[in-house]
Amino acid sequence: MRVIVDAKEFLASVGLPDPDKIRITQVEKTPAQADGTAINGRFVVPVIEGVDFSVTSSSSVWPISNNESVGAVIDPDINSQSFAYLLASFPMYGYLFFNPFLTEEDISGAPSVGGVDFTKTFRFNGTTPPEYWPVRIQTGREVGVPLPGLMPTHTALLPLNANVTGASVGHPGLLITQEIDISAYTGPAGADDFMVYWRLLDFTLTDDIASDYGATAGRNEPAIRYVKETDQEPAGLQVMLSTDDGLHWCSAGRLEPVAFAARTTKVRIAFLNFGASKIYLANWALLF
Repeated sequence: MRVIVDAKEFLASVGLPDPDKIRITQVEKTPAQADGTAINGRFVVPVIEGVDFSVTSSSSVWPISNNESVGAVIDPDINSQSFAYLLASFPMYGYLFFNPFLTEEDISGAPSVGGVDFTKTFRFNGTTPPEYWPVRIQTGREVGVPLPGLMPTHTALLPLNANVTGASVGHPGLLITQEIDISAYTGPAGADDFMVYWRLLDFTLTDDIASDYGATAGRNEPAIRYVKETDQEPAGLQVMLSTDDGLHWCSAGRLEPVAFAARTTKVRIAFLNFGASKIYLANWALLF
C-alpha cells in the first residue's frame, strides 16, 4: 500500500504543514518492482509491507511524534499508523523510534527527531590509522533557510566516490543520524537488543521532448518522473549501529535483531552506499 500526496501546499508550508491544505490524491497497492507510478508534483508515503488500513480525505500525512510505545495513544496520521503495525509485528520489542523524512526538520532537526548529523564523520577502523568519512547525501534545505526545500522520499545516499586521494576504498554515500537518546523510554537501564527497518525507493525520469526535426519531429512530451519499488538490501548498501558515539560500528540487517554485550541509552545509525548509483532512503525506524 502506498499513499500519494500533492506536494505543492506541503512544500510551500513553513514548519509543519496545515493539514487542511494537504491533499491525498491517491491510495494504491504497492506494485511490482518493474511497475512505476507518475509522481510529478506529488510524493509517496510508503506503508509498511503487508499492512493495509483506512485512509480518507481527512487523514493526516505527517506524525506529531516520532516515538510510539506499547499501550501509547497512536497519533492519527498515516506514518504513525504504519509504524505502529511494524511494532506490533515484533512483540519482543516495546518501543519504536522512526523518522519519515517528510519535513526539513526531520533531516536537520535535533536528536529528538533523529535528524542527520552533518558534522559527524564515520570512523572506518579497517585501516591504521582509522579513516574518517564525511556525510555525503542529497537532500533538501536545512532548518533556518528562509524557504523549505525538502522533497519527501528524495533523500539519497550518493554513489561511492572512488577517486579520493589516500583513501583505501574512497568515500561512500553516507548518512549518520544524530545520537538518539532512548532513556526516556527504557529508563537509565537502557537496551541491548535492537532492530533496524528502512524503506528504499527508486525513480526514473523520461526525456522532455519538444522537436520539429529528425526522428523526433512533431513530438512534444513532458518529462515524467516515476517512482518504483526496489530491492531493500542492494549489494552496495551497508547499515551500521553504534552505541559508543561512532567509535565502533556493528553491521545491521533489515529487520534482523542486533544484540550488544552491554546496555546503552544512546544509539547512532549509519547508512552507507558503496554502489555506483544513488540509493533513495524514504524512511527508517529503530525497534528496541
